[in-house]
Amino acid sequence: HVFGWDNESPSTNIAVKPFRIQTQPITNGEYFTFLKAVQSGNAKFKRSIYDLVPRSWIALECDQHPTRAANTAVLATNYGVRTVVGTPSIFSTEAALWPVIVSQVQATAYASWKGKRLPTESEWTHAARTYHLAYALSITASESNYSSAVPLDMYLDELLSAQNTTASVHTCQPYDLFVPSDANVGFAHWHPVPVPALQPNAITDADSLPDATFIGSTWEWTSTQFYSFDGFQPSVMYPGYSADFFDPPETCDSDSTHYVIKGGAYATHPRIALRQTFRNWYQR
Repeated sequence: HVFGWDNESPSTNIAVKPFRIQTQPITNGEYFTFLKAVQSGNAKFKRSIYDLVPRSWIALECDQHPTRAANTAVLATNYGVRTVVGTPSIFSTEAALWPVIVSQVQATAYASWKGKRLPTESEWTHAARTYHLAYALSITASESNYSSAVPLDMYLDELLSAQNTTASVHTCQPYDLFVPSDANVGFAHWHPVPVPALQPNAITDADSLPDATFIGSTWEWTSTQFYSFDGFQPSVMYPGYSADFFDPPETCDSDSTHYVIKGGAYATHPRIALRQTFRNWYQR
């Protein structure tokens, strides 16, 4: 495995049906709105408030995460986000605009509340690659004819045709060369940063491709259980690197099952975060 980890190989092709995807992460503020809906009874889930409050938050009035011994039907009045430089409030600081760091169970619950779902690993990868290449080509295009009514794939095809090139010329590289240079990885900041579209003085142009965040600040969950591709061969030097974490398909609903995450966080090394094929995983 010269250019990657064992779970990235062998190369595989997966058909992806047309889909729509939100290109901005969910913020702490948006997630708290969801929790209030659960508390008020406007959102029904088998999980309690205790199970839905992110472990990345801390109740500032008692300086700890809510405990099961507490009244789990009541939210704290103020939450902070755990970072290496403090616990900024999600109500009175820019942390309200940071991407929320949640479990896969919590992310799935939020998506369900919004009438949506988490993307599969293939959908996320296709969306990220397509967006980054389209954004890079749109900058060098003589004119931009982007319209939100046109699927991004079609817009990319127009850009490639206009510049007499093909996607394979760019996407065959081991690294995604078109991720913004200011992506929040490699401790560019020591914490998440506000979602671009929500930052103060954010500029939107109806004729240009909008900002999207696929890389940086936090890892992003998918609905894909961590599994091996057909023909998988464990690493000779580290045979347990991936194989020890492949769970049987029938365990998909277990909280201990591992699911694929993509994108990279603020502490992720750039050579990992910018790698197109890198697959990370956590228990859900």
